[in-house]
Amino acid sequence: MKLVFTECECDGTELFRDIHTYGRVDRWADAIVDGKAEYRPLDFYVKVNGQWYCIIGGGTIHRDVCDTLKRKLKRLRVAKYTIPNDTMLIKADGFERELSINLDGE
Repeated sequence: MKLVFTECECDGTELFRDIHTYGRVDRWADAIVDGKAEYRPLDFYVKVNGQWYCIIGGGTIHRDVCDTLKRKLKRLRVAKYTIPNDTMLIKADGFERELSINLDGE
């Protein structure tokens, strides 16, 4: 797993606490959408099998996309979307409040 955290005005501990607390992409996505996560991005994307899913765009929550993502994840081995894993790439920008999780690891 690779984690890239850029342009932070804070220490980034919210992001790391969420990774520890939720431990899987589906659970973390639910927490972010429900406003329970500590790290609250304005833009949140997840890439699975070459397809990007926009969970939050410009502060607008797309619950239907989150539900679609969760259905897609259920078809995969749990190890594929457990945090950490060997292939995942997580990018976060603390200043722009962006979060992307790439399960394909590109």
